[in-house]
Amino acid sequence: MGKILGKRIKMLREGIGLKQDYLATRLNVKQSAVSMWETGRTTPPRATLNKLAELFDCELSSLHDKTYVLCISEFSLDALVDEISQRGWRVKLERIA
Repeated sequence: MGKILGKRIKMLREGIGLKQDYLATRLNVKQSAVSMWETGRTTPPRATLNKLAELFDCELSSLHDKTYVLCISEFSLDALVDEISQRGWRVKLERIA
């Protein structure tokens, strides 16, 4: 669970152009804590997970989900396309009304 969560935190953080130290400041934690979450060495406490979900404007459950659901308006489309091609992923797009 920790590795999936860590990858999700990193992806969301980078997706909106935040540095680890800025995220740490917003969450009132040390930058090393953010680094340990992103590498899966530790897991944020529940209260911090709630803050992360609010900051990233996503459901708490989606932080743990292996399915990546992104809101294009929050991410640079070029960065998203680069990320997809680098990872060799396939994408299914669906319009949400």
